[in-house]
Amino acid sequence: MRSLSLAFLTLSLLAPPAAHAQEGGWAEVFDPAQRLGRRRMRQGLAKLVHGLSPGDPALGAAPRWVLLEQALVRFERARRVLPDDPELAYYTAYALTRWERPARDGGTEYRADEAIAEWQRVRALDPEFFPDRVAYELAMLHMRRQEFERARAEYEAALRTALPPTVQLEDRFYLPATSERALAFLFSGLDRANVHGNLAEVTMLTGDLQSAITHYEAAIEQTEDPFTRSLAEWGLALTLDRSGDSDAALEVAARALRGDPVPPDDPRFAALHRAHGAMSVLHLDFVFFEPVYELHAYEALGHEATARMDGGVNRPALERALRSWRLFLAEGGTSSRFAGGARRHLERLEAELGVEAAPLRAPSGRGLLR
Repeated sequence: MRSLSLAFLTLSLLAPPAAHAQEGGWAEVFDPAQRLGRRRMRQGLAKLVHGLSPGDPALGAAPRWVLLEQALVRFERARRVLPDDPELAYYTAYALTRWERPARDGGTEYRADEAIAEWQRVRALDPEFFPDRVAYELAMLHMRRQEFERARAEYEAALRTALPPTVQLEDRFYLPATSERALAFLFSGLDRANVHGNLAEVTMLTGDLQSAITHYEAAIEQTEDPFTRSLAEWGLALTLDRSGDSDAALEVAARALRGDPVPPDDPRFAALHRAHGAMSVLHLDFVFFEPVYELHAYEALGHEATARMDGGVNRPALERALRSWRLFLAEGGTSSRFAGGARRHLERLEAELGVEAAPLRAPSGRGLLR
């Protein structure tokens, strides 16, 4: 995390602009329009911070997207008098990136195109304004759109511009309020291990498996966070499998299973553990896969590692592995560069289990995909 105290962050938002002021410098303190723009930006920031840590809608709290929409309205009003302010553009981009709401067709609506344009605008207004965070957010958005080469370039830029880690005061010397934590996160430095892990994933998806292995190993070596380590181990297992080293892949997957960081005795994760067991980390809210069918490849490896753990052969776990490979192909994996490997796993497990090849159907049962 950058060496910025919460007190400094708060005061900086209340102070007149200095480094990124419009033409006129301190004279703006006496400009009513400028003061109004700054006030609207602070009002929008309050809504943004609230939206980053919303309450429970079941208890009457406003949904996240409503709070972010309110923030965006205030940012747009501020922009009328602060058209070239990179700080305002930064907050706007952040709100657009986090904005999502349920769609009528059962999916999820995003504002990725607007968010990408706004992050690029931050970069154009001031290339030195948190360049690591700007690159990281752009990479995540390109991943959502499955623009893997662009995502890779942005993750690499995030690593190049990331500052060295500094002392983390939160949760060591004091317990921050939820709103303080959200405000600090807006300006926090990047976790390089997390960036290595994400870069490894997108590098794997572009077919550069050796580079992906290198980045996953860097993530595992550098992190102190058990969730980052676990996700990197899962990614390393799949990359090793796709590079042809199945034995090493199953060994790493078994290690990830034994070290699942989601506490099974925590009531908040009880349903998650009942559904996914030692692979619960793959189903946490902040974990997503692009393309979404990639999840089934991870689970297939996990089920086979479970089946062969400690030298045994667990037939029900092998059957679950077979089902996961079928789902990988049925839900879109036939168009993946790794479709051939998935089919080979499918045929191998069908032969080992002595079952006939079955048509691949999506869970809805509509449409043959094989």
